[in-house]
Amino acid sequence: MFPSLLAVLAAVATAAVPATQAAPATRSSSPRRLEGHAAAVTALAFPPDGRTLVTGSDVGEVIRWDLPAGTPHVVAAESRAAARGPGATLPAPKPATAHEGKVYAVAFAPAGGGFATGGMDGIVRVWDPAGRLRQAIDGHDDRVYAVAFSPDGTTLASAGKDATIRLWDARTWRGRATLRGHEDGVRALAFTPDGRRLLSLSRDGVVNAWPADATGEATRPAGTLRGHTDRAYGLTVSPDGKTIATAGKDEVVILWDAGTLMPIRKLRGHGGRIGSVAFSPDGKTLASAGHGGRVVLWDAATGARRASLSGCEGTVNEVQFSPDGRTLVGAAEDGRVYLWAAGG
Repeated sequence: MFPSLLAVLAAVATAAVPATQAAPATRSSSPRRLEGHAAAVTALAFPPDGRTLVTGSDVGEVIRWDLPAGTPHVVAAESRAAARGPGATLPAPKPATAHEGKVYAVAFAPAGGGFATGGMDGIVRVWDPAGRLRQAIDGHDDRVYAVAFSPDGTTLASAGKDATIRLWDARTWRGRATLRGHEDGVRALAFTPDGRRLLSLSRDGVVNAWPADATGEATRPAGTLRGHTDRAYGLTVSPDGKTIATAGKDEVVILWDAGTLMPIRKLRGHGGRIGSVAFSPDGKTLASAGHGGRVVLWDAATGARRASLSGCEGTVNEVQFSPDGRTLVGAAEDGRVYLWAAGG
């Protein structure tokens, strides 16, 4: 098959994008460590008030940490069968775990509305702010890689290895839409801050932009981004909604104009596979993290490399800034949660 005209144009456009190759600037840092997981930490999320942190692990654990003390509370599915929609039941995983197998994703609802998790068991579980199970949703055919709430909290999106994105009504937990447009598993989701679009990133490096109010079956996204030369894992949108950042195994961060869906620049110099990217709350800093414990801070406006944070020896699976922007938190392969001072 011949590539589509759009794919060719996208490849040409990305090839012409200026690449930023910054000189390394290492900040010797002694991050705080939270210990409580029995295996690799694979996902994390903050609520809007930043008073807690929720993390998931490679063996189905979910821990809710009280901050700033760092007191851990284990989140576990109830021993009884959990509801999975009207009239149906779903066996809960073993005691003291939230999922059977790896937890791939955690996402908080806005305004203190609790959080959702997705895992290897193909289930999306919804929890209240205290970590009590509210709902278990069984809609995917395989593992769930990503979950995200819309900014107004009315929609929960989930995506996974089955290459579909599913939209759920966050009041009834009934399915509202199924989006089919990827040819590989969908690794990440992000709503734009205005709530009008949902972005999805598949492992083959394709980003699709969907109308967030979609209903029924949809197979044609509103736009598509292609620029990575290998598998992609990281996706985030700037707080002002103007910039999209993606990253992956090709060791490159690509910044995209969210309005035109055209590339702005490529950031080179992270040094290793990148599994996660995150904007600071003020939008001025972009963090990238991945293989070998590398965590890099970039100037989001210029693409200049600001610092490289040390202190973690193993892979950092995910990073996020705290809501106040003072702390960068990493979920690490060594079973620890790392907290770096983000300022300075």
